[in-house]
Amino acid sequence: MEEDRAPASLLSSTEAERRERSTTRALQREDSRIRLRDLKRARERESKHFVNVPLDYETKKRLETAAHENDLKMTVIMKAAIDQYLRDNGY
Repeated sequence: MEEDRAPASLLSSTEAERRERSTTRALQREDSRIRLRDLKRARERESKHFVNVPLDYETKKRLETAAHENDLKMTVIMKAAIDQYLRDNGY
């Protein structure tokens, strides 16, 4: 009879361990899902607002040249220029 009990207790502990591992994995997936959602929301907030600016040919070429020579994107330069203008004028 003791032999019958030993496998049952092993099965119970194994079942409990499986349940615990399953719960742990589910919680990790949920945490990952929440972090991914938060990252997506943060990215949307950052790049949500666009401004279209018509530039004359010479200004566009100067911007392209500056971006290329400084290994930057044109949008980075434009954002910095707008930020500088707003700071200089008290905004």
